Amino acid sequence: MAPSPQYIVGSPINRGQGSSSNNNGNFFTRFLRDEIFAPEKRQGNLDIVISVGVFLATISFLQNYPDLVSCGL
Repeated sequence: MAPSPQYIVGSPINRGQGSSSNNNGNFFTRFLRDEIFAPEKRQGNLDIVISVGVFLATISFLQNYPDLVSCGL
């Protein structure tokens, strides 16, 4: 007999249940909610993600095609 789903996925992190002292969740969930998914910080977070993506794409391009970027020195 298979275990019930609560043993597979664990207990809920924060669904408004329990005591009022636990409503804020742990550090990681508060960080995600307050810094990553907060509507007033989304534009800045999106700018960071785009910048890191362009940086990584540039590094990858330069490693794969170094002959296209030669200065002729």
